[in-house]
Amino acid sequence: MTDIRGQFVLFLIFVVTGMIMGIVFDFFRVFRSRKKFPKILKHFTDLIYWVFVFLLLATVLLVSNWGEVRAYVFVFTGVGIIAYYIWISKSIIEGYVVFFYVSEQVIDKFFSALQKTIIIISIPVQFILRACCMILNIIKRAVILITSKIIGLVKVILSRLNIFNKKE
Repeated sequence: MTDIRGQFVLFLIFVVTGMIMGIVFDFFRVFRSRKKFPKILKHFTDLIYWVFVFLLLATVLLVSNWGEVRAYVFVFTGVGIIAYYIWISKSIIEGYVVFFYVSEQVIDKFFSALQKTIIIISIPVQFILRACCMILNIIKRAVILITSKIIGLVKVILSRLNIFNKKE
């Protein structure tokens, strides 16, 4: 058995681990409450949370306790979760709500500015494209006109040379 200092350190480690689990759980809870998500996404976020909890507990167990799972691990982790929800959870949730609200506002403003920028940039591009189309249309008409005149001239020359009118 380890000394009292080692046991106290293990107590603190697993209480803090329980608090971290609560903080992450509240993050997912606030994230999912902001918008209506499809059921599959809710299941996916649950899966992500539990994978995170497993990796966190496995890492903490291996680093602090050589991977030994004892009853006090669950008790101290539970104490951490309960302490978190009694004393800290409301403040963290309020912080997450503010964080998500500010994030949504920043993202909305960014995409609004991006949309306006695209509109502003697209006006000269549309003008240039229309001008190019008009120029190409004029060139096309000129080529058709010149080609028809050349074909007519060639027909006149060939008819005068009597190439197609062979006399036997």
